[in-house]
This record gives sequence, C-alpha cells and structure tokens, in this order.
Amino acid sequence: MSALSPPRSVLCAICRRQHSSVGYVPPKASRAKPVWACLPDISLASTVFHMPRERLTRIEEDALQEAGDAGGQWLDEQGAGTDLAFLSPEQYQAYLAVVFTAYGEGMHRRLSADAAPF
Repeated sequence: MSALSPPRSVLCAICRRQHSSVGYVPPKASRAKPVWACLPDISLASTVFHMPRERLTRIEEDALQEAGDAGGQWLDEQGAGTDLAFLSPEQYQAYLAVVFTAYGEGMHRRLSADAAPF
C-alpha cells in the first residue's frame, strides 16, 4: 500500500466512488502510477494493478451492462417507460443511484472472483 497524496479528482478504480487516499503500488514498482481505491475495495487494488487492461475493460463493460439492466428494471418497476425526460428530479436521482450502485457492486463482485485467493 502507498500513502501518497492523490489528486482530489481521482476516483476509486473499482467502484468509481471517492477514494480513501489509499493507493496500491507493488514494492518493486515505486515509480508506477498507483491504483487508488476506497476502503471497501482496497483489497482489490492489487488485482486491478496487475490485471491486463483488456481483461479489466471487459469486466468494466460487463458491469456497465449489468448496471444498465438494473436501471431498466427500476424503470419498469416504476412504470416510468424508457424516456428519462419524464422522470421527476427525485425519480431521476433514484434511477442514477440504482445504476451507479449496480456498477460498483458488479465491479466488486467480478474483481473479487478474479482475485488471488490469498
């Protein structure tokens, strides 16, 4: 782990929420760019750091698809149709929360399944 000072605009590499100022860099890669993570996801920072970019991109795409599906299900449950313009501001915020949360949970679950078991 690294206690470097990250830029304020950096988000958790896993869930895209605000990071916890905790970054991962392997001990022998001190010049490498850290993977910043929030506390719930810090155990996965090593997995993300060492994962081939193509594999990470695929996991992100799968999590995005799952998040979109969760948003669509929420819209169906609300009887809101598919036009977001018809949602009230409160409904729109709730919709975004569903999508955003589903993305983070999907990333965490997929990366946990990919992580080394030690």
